[in-house]
Amino acid sequence: MPPMVAWVVAAALCSQGVFSVEPEDGSLRGVQVGTARAGFSGRGYLTGLDQEGDAAEARFEARKGVFQVAVRYCSPGQPKGFDLRVNGVGLSGMLPATGNAWQTRVVGRTELRDGWNALRVEKGWGYYDLDRVEFRPAPAPRPPRSVA
Repeated sequence: MPPMVAWVVAAALCSQGVFSVEPEDGSLRGVQVGTARAGFSGRGYLTGLDQEGDAAEARFEARKGVFQVAVRYCSPGQPKGFDLRVNGVGLSGMLPATGNAWQTRVVGRTELRDGWNALRVEKGWGYYDLDRVEFRPAPAPRPPRSVA
């Protein structure tokens, strides 16, 4: 593991429940913990994602399973590209502008393993704030349609 990794325990850890990881509780590189924007969870939120190499990394304990990944973020200006890594597997996409409000958006699915897992938040396009990352048990896929 890279030296910047910190160990945190995810809130409300359970085999079938929703839980959150607060990236500001992990190791920070080039980012700060903000508190000026009201309504954040935990002790603050990630801000200052504006230079190449900016990142936060946290390790959390979870049960094995497939989860939806949702981010709670604020992007006052324009839509922003984001980059996350869960256990080394990348999730990238676009986050719509939010004005000055926090919004939560499902951004993909990932598989967690039993025990310790790693979350890394990277700059992406930068210039957005990230409050937390939620893991929600993913619904089972729909069965295939019959093509009779």
